[in-house]
Amino acid sequence: MKLTKFYFRTFAIVGIRVNTRIDFNLSPGKTSQPNWKRIRRSKMKSSRLLKVAYCCFVLVKGILSNRDDLYCLRSILDGHSAGHASFIENRNRYLNIQLILQSLLVYDSMQCALNCLATLGCRSFNFGVQTVFDGKHSCELLPSDKFNYYNLFAPTAKYHHYSISNPCEYTPCSKDSTCVPLYETSDFVCHCAPGSIGNLCDIKVPSSLKVNSKEVCFGTRGNSYGSFTMPYYGKISAFKLVHLRGSVSCRAVDNRFSYWRCDVGEFLNTFLTNSTNAVVFPQISGINSYTLPGIWSNSTELTFKNLTVPLSVSKGQEFRVWYGEDLKDESETDNGGRACMDIYALYV
Repeated sequence: MKLTKFYFRTFAIVGIRVNTRIDFNLSPGKTSQPNWKRIRRSKMKSSRLLKVAYCCFVLVKGILSNRDDLYCLRSILDGHSAGHASFIENRNRYLNIQLILQSLLVYDSMQCALNCLATLGCRSFNFGVQTVFDGKHSCELLPSDKFNYYNLFAPTAKYHHYSISNPCEYTPCSKDSTCVPLYETSDFVCHCAPGSIGNLCDIKVPSSLKVNSKEVCFGTRGNSYGSFTMPYYGKISAFKLVHLRGSVSCRAVDNRFSYWRCDVGEFLNTFLTNSTNAVVFPQISGINSYTLPGIWSNSTELTFKNLTVPLSVSKGQEFRVWYGEDLKDESETDNGGRACMDIYALYV
């Protein structure tokens, strides 16, 4: 369906005002996100908010006659709200990227904004300050924004730049990191600079962090491993397991219990694997009892740090804690017990 016969009618109030606060509807369930109403309001005082609200569409020529036409109507919104969208004005700025979705001549910035809303993938636009023909201004619809191409966001006297409002306007990420908006969910992600990690890149490394949200417990038979997921991406040089309660045994009938193997001694039989049960720690050949300097089976802390190269991990990546005989699926019928712990990772 050609959209040249399609026109918008605006019934809601449209205005430009000095902005001191923008409210965002973040995705459901993101309870840990900061309250963006209170973050860096002062940075927005010099910006102006162009809010475009429209209630319905009117066909001047042609009628949506089939499902394909209706699908086309929905698809042009591409994640924008069907009720409204907000644009932040950056005066005397130009986003100088090569890919331009469409170049138009319009009477004002409002008309340029409406065209952006109706264009698949439009995230911002450049609006010419001076008229170029018949009282009209240049309007460049862009598929990206100043946050993805901050190095191409240049000062100029010829253009104003408008971008769809998003949490990155509040500079939520720490210094030297990059904020990338996620328009479909009104969310964002921070890309951290070397030397920092965290959702907001506010944690400096090296840093030892507790990575489990609840205690991790493992048994000794029947695939009763304990699991946890990494809270941040980064590189790990060591894991530390800190005993909280319980004990395990390779011969429960004989009351031979300890924290990390069977009875008390220098040998250990606890393993750390990835989600496919490939052994990550300790770095030995085979799934056999092993020793670590200064650590016994009844030590309260079991530290794995014999990494030759730091381990790269991703946010949400799963790791598992196993009792050796349970991992091998052998000699486990007489095992018993259950031990619980906290897990710490050394990010570098």
